[in-house]
Amino acid sequence: MSPAVRTTLYVIVFLAIVLGYLPWQVLRLDAVLGDYIGTLLQSGAVLLFLTGVLVLFSGAYYLVVRGEGTPLPFDPPQRMVVAGPYAYIQHPMALGLLLIAFAEALWLASPSLVIYALLLTVLLNVYILYIEEPGLARRFGEDYRT
Repeated sequence: MSPAVRTTLYVIVFLAIVLGYLPWQVLRLDAVLGDYIGTLLQSGAVLLFLTGVLVLFSGAYYLVVRGEGTPLPFDPPQRMVVAGPYAYIQHPMALGLLLIAFAEALWLASPSLVIYALLLTVLLNVYILYIEEPGLARRFGEDYRT
């Protein structure tokens, strides 16, 4: 048997197991875990929401205290901030916002809100890449690039 035919058969068997048989078996757990899943999702949503709020507000706090400005584009920080959450992540306020959006989707078990949160993720990334980061590079120069 040629390698191409063998590979095709292996892929078909693998996909049949991973995407067919195993999910079918996992669905049996729904009857057992049905009530617990809702509680687990809501607990995860609360944890995600609180983490998002903490990250978002700590990012805003450091922009005000260390950056001597606000998070708003029309009154931006005067100094570059590399402390607090900014020491670990470049855009903590965006991360916090997305965590909160996904927490809402989990809490309400809403596929529509998951789509909204995913769309928000794309829009935030486009804004950050094409508007915010070029503006930061212009304002803070080499310090920002470093």
